[in-house]
This record gives sequence, C-alpha cells and structure tokens, in this order.
Amino acid sequence: MSEPPAAEHPENSLNGEELQTDKGESQEQVPEPETPSELDLLRTQLTENPHDPDRWRKLVELAELSGDIEKVKDAYEALLTVYPNTVRCRLS
Repeated sequence: MSEPPAAEHPENSLNGEELQTDKGESQEQVPEPETPSELDLLRTQLTENPHDPDRWRKLVELAELSGDIEKVKDAYEALLTVYPNTVRCRLS
C-alpha cells in the first residue's frame, strides 16, 4: 500500500514557527526580509546624491500620498536639511 501525500502527514504541516520533516526533525522558518518601500529607496538614493530635485519632489509627493503625517514630516525635514530656507531680504 502506498503512503498518502506528504500534505496529509501532520508532521509535515506548518506548526507555528516550525516545520516537521519526515524524520521528525524540526526546521525553523526564516522570515523573508522586507523589501524596501519606494520611499526608503528614494531616501537611500538621496543620501548618495542629495542634490537631485526630481527625487526630492517624488519623495515629498509619495510621503504626502501615503497620508502618514510622520512620513510627510520626515520628508520635509530631510529636504530642508539639504535645501534650507535661507532667503534674506536685503534693503538697499
């Protein structure tokens, strides 16, 4: 008589954080690393090349579209670190 498929063996099913093998050994599941968001990628690119106005514009736009006030605040603070608002009026 043949054995049922492996999925029908309870020792092969996911059990919390461990996976049982046919030999009774357990293997820990390693979580997949999170893929960086587009905002994170832009921040990294701007760290390498901080004087790229198109990327700054896109970073601020994405932050605003996210609706997360902290992301918006962080984007503007980073932008103002590179391009501070230093306009001065000169009276002649």
